[in-house]
Amino acid sequence: MGKPAPKGNNYKMKWKTSEERKVIHKKLCSHLREGLSWGCFPPADKQTVYRYMKDFPTDFVADEIAAAEKEGILGLERAGVEASKGKRKIDSNSWKFIMMNRAGWSLSSKEDITSNGKDISYGWGKPDSPNKKDNDNKGK
Repeated sequence: MGKPAPKGNNYKMKWKTSEERKVIHKKLCSHLREGLSWGCFPPADKQTVYRYMKDFPTDFVADEIAAAEKEGILGLERAGVEASKGKRKIDSNSWKFIMMNRAGWSLSSKEDITSNGKDISYGWGKPDSPNKKDNDNKGK
């Protein structure tokens, strides 16, 4: 039976040298800038990259990865804006689902459009209408 590996060895590491890690970092940033997700990055999953970011912050620079991810989403949003202006053809349903998955968009807005539980929309003759006095005096 062989001896156990010495403590502190790097046998299990995917990328043992700084140079290898920097190459993967560069590939990841390029991947994310294209608008692609972490889930389809072939060399590693997100948890592995996060572990390397923690253990090797000079090889896996968190700010650069975050910026690359934002650039990728920006490119996807620009595609939608260009399509809305007739400058590009895209399948709007596919684009919508891509944005829901990649940018966290949802099908419905979760914004509160009430004021203290009251509807804040105004219209002629409604009790809360700012023009209520005018409406009450009409026909008198």
